[in-house]
Amino acid sequence: MSNAPTLGGIHHIKLPVTSIEQTLPFYTDILGLKRIAAYDHINKQGERFAVILESNHRGVPMLVELRKNPQQAEKQRHTNPIVWAVSKRDDLDVWRDWLEKEEVKCSKVFTGIKGWVLCALDPDEKMVRLYCDEPHEMTTDYDVDEFWLRD
Repeated sequence: MSNAPTLGGIHHIKLPVTSIEQTLPFYTDILGLKRIAAYDHINKQGERFAVILESNHRGVPMLVELRKNPQQAEKQRHTNPIVWAVSKRDDLDVWRDWLEKEEVKCSKVFTGIKGWVLCALDPDEKMVRLYCDEPHEMTTDYDVDEFWLRD
């Protein structure tokens, strides 16, 4: 048993972006997160360098910070720092239709070891993965894809 002080949970997740103006509409208009404008980070020159967004899944709020950092955003191309949850397998089909309608590059719905996953790219080409909570039987006959499922 550790004597470490207690953590209260995750405060927020920070995503580096090349451009807030380019990336913000993806996370608000496409993924449906809500911007908390009162939390915009403004430097002394009056430039906005970060925004805070809120997601609410099953009544549990999560904050996501989009912070301007082009060098780090480039280093994180094709990584998947957040895997978002959806409830059912059918929800992934709805999301795929929505992403295609919005002209977002996305994958097919893949069969994983225990569930299903859909992948898309945000404006900085970070992987946005949607994983459903509805499981299937464990399988060794899961999908493999060199681009979408590389890590």
